[in-house]
Amino acid sequence: MLKKVGPIFSPSVTRKVSNTSPRLKAESELGEAAKREDLDAAINEARSTLLKGLSLPTSTPDDHPNLKGLTPPFKTQLRQKSKDLLIEEELRRRRCVHYAVVTFYGCLRQNA
Repeated sequence: MLKKVGPIFSPSVTRKVSNTSPRLKAESELGEAAKREDLDAAINEARSTLLKGLSLPTSTPDDHPNLKGLTPPFKTQLRQKSKDLLIEEELRRRRCVHYAVVTFYGCLRQNA
């Protein structure tokens, strides 16, 4: 289905809209054990990185006094850092796939 983006419908100003909402996709991915483990690992890595940046041990509880007066709040920083790590991981995965495809087709051309 096409979604109206500008004042008119045209190929340059329209985009495809998925039938599944992002929320439903996120909920279904959280239900999958493998996806959930990847997400938990990214969140734990983000938390460790933030705590190390604050010179605190990784075992520091979320209600520690040093975490309460931060600006922006620790929870907001953790959310942003987790998002950044997930984006970096996805970009790394896409680059690997891209290079694998380029290498594969490069080998085919050389052998032809």
